[in-house]
Amino acid sequence: METQYFTMKLPIIIPIDKDSVCKWKFSSGLVNQTGTVYIDNLEYQINDGNLQSPNLLKVYNSEGYSDNVNGSWVYNYYRKDHLGNIREVWRASYLRGGVTNIPAATIQETQYYPSGLPWSEGIGAAVQSRKYNGKEFVEMHGYDTYDYGARGYFPASGRFMTVDPLAEKYYSISPYAYCGGNPVNRIDPNGMDWFYYSADGKSDPTWNWRDESSYHTGVKDSNGKEVVLQGQEAVVTFDGSRDEKLGNGNNLFGEGAKLANVTVYGPDGKDDIKNYKGFSMSSDFDTFGASDDGKYTVNYRSPGKSGKLKSNWAINNTNPVDCLDGNNPSPIDPFSSTQKNGAYIHTSNKNGFAGSFYKNGNVTGAITTGCLLIVPSGHGMNGFDEFNSQLQGVSSFLLILNRSVPINNIIAPASNNSKPQWQLY
Repeated sequence: METQYFTMKLPIIIPIDKDSVCKWKFSSGLVNQTGTVYIDNLEYQINDGNLQSPNLLKVYNSEGYSDNVNGSWVYNYYRKDHLGNIREVWRASYLRGGVTNIPAATIQETQYYPSGLPWSEGIGAAVQSRKYNGKEFVEMHGYDTYDYGARGYFPASGRFMTVDPLAEKYYSISPYAYCGGNPVNRIDPNGMDWFYYSADGKSDPTWNWRDESSYHTGVKDSNGKEVVLQGQEAVVTFDGSRDEKLGNGNNLFGEGAKLANVTVYGPDGKDDIKNYKGFSMSSDFDTFGASDDGKYTVNYRSPGKSGKLKSNWAINNTNPVDCLDGNNPSPIDPFSSTQKNGAYIHTSNKNGFAGSFYKNGNVTGAITTGCLLIVPSGHGMNGFDEFNSQLQGVSSFLLILNRSVPINNIIAPASNNSKPQWQLY
């Protein structure tokens, strides 16, 4: 067996044989491999095919990497933009040979075309290869492709090198399209989706990560039709209660506050699950009401919510949602007696204030009249800044708002069995 990579200049052929030394094969014949080998976040240098004694070159993490410079470890840090593109690499100062001090400096600067192709301008292009979206830019022999794991992205044309596994979502654009043709505002980590299902058909369903957009369960419903689950880019659950309340001073952090538990199942898989505190009621429920329990699609809108507490996360794309208990008493912005519109997920004031505003004894506004709140950042826990960062590049996600029953109990039977096994949505 062998894997072939066809570049603009030469084919690179790598035999797949666990019992032999991996080799490069060019038109001139076979030569022992010399180059770079990656194992998770570690980068090794292989010389003369000696796979038993590799040299550890770099250790990567999300904020930068450590570089082995003649036996001394040097620390380098990334500066990224809103898409996760690495714009600068800053090297910390270090000692060479324990004597000469090498000062801190910017060692790489990279500018990009909208498609992710680096400009010719910049410094230190070869210092390190992680660039657009933080992905490795493989430039050997004219390959010039970003490694996205499941597929390669060719930035010169703004297309994948292979068909997108979720191409059916973009059939009107192209099966090779990247981010629906909008790489300026979106990223696509790997094309995988979240599913809520039972792995064995017997245990309670949980969120699982799969490299496809639909999952055939093999389980039949009461009409004999197979249950097919549809995936999501990300999932956000608000598990709260109807007696959620603000603390002293109408504050999320005030004494006596009772908040919802928020879980974000992010776009990067099983290692991208984070917990937050939130508030799913209104500043004053008797005055304003609140959005009803249920499942909603949250869309990224740009521009989004204006004002001091900005947000791009529009619940039901700002279209009407039902009201809790079918009651919308808000005198400020009533849509109907049973519905609300313009709802977003946003945060409170930085100090945690989430109450109402009064003038001459009358209510003139409120932090939330149907929106959902994530606590502000900077209070020793994950907050709205972290929420935005985790969902960066997501165009829509599934919101599950539940104030009364544990989320694992909101499921529907998939067969005539007495025990429910699958959630359908």
